[in-house]
Amino acid sequence: MTIWIGHRGYRDKHSENTFGAFDAAVEHGFQMIETDLRTTADDHIILYHDPDLEKLGGSRHACIEQITRQEAKKMRYACGGEPVFLDEFINRYRSCRWVFDIKSRSGWQTLKVLKSRFDLSSIANNSIFLFDKFIHERTMRKIMPQAKFFARKLECMVIGIAILFHLPVPRFLTSGKTFGVPPRLAGVPIYSASLVERFHRRGAKVIGYLPRDVADTRMALDAGVDLILTDYSII
Repeated sequence: MTIWIGHRGYRDKHSENTFGAFDAAVEHGFQMIETDLRTTADDHIILYHDPDLEKLGGSRHACIEQITRQEAKKMRYACGGEPVFLDEFINRYRSCRWVFDIKSRSGWQTLKVLKSRFDLSSIANNSIFLFDKFIHERTMRKIMPQAKFFARKLECMVIGIAILFHLPVPRFLTSGKTFGVPPRLAGVPIYSASLVERFHRRGAKVIGYLPRDVADTRMALDAGVDLILTDYSII
């Protein structure tokens, strides 16, 4: 059975990473919610994707790490909704599982705040992490040994291309890991049952990574992906 992950919530009518988008994801039946973690200047973890403040009506030259929680709470997305903080998210969405994409710009600070202010055991039991940088992931493995991870973007690219073109891939690089695979490479559709089976043969799982429309989503389902990360509703 495919697991559905709401990419920054479900954004049909709501701004990403807001209560509206997260509530909509729950209402549409997503089993997991993906969101982004950054840390503000006063050490609060905010759910925000971009490095700058443009989506919150601020400057393209000011970054989220330069403002405080109080300042962020006064800001609004253009499509409505205020930014959400991790403590609020955890309290409100305990019935879901979470995917936390920890952004590297404030990666060290985010790890420090997680360790000092949150119950790591309960977070680990309910979440999967994604990092840009291996050194941040390695540190998380030390402070939260039971944590689960999706493969990093570089891993997904290298392993995905190798498997797509039937190149040899040592099993120790794939076993127990979950790789994001986009629906197309250079515009050419690549999802197929045989591609997914080659991942499975190596002990790996596959995420249908951001299908852009219903056709791509159906192609991912037909291929037998294990999870789908999407901005769209479940079909």
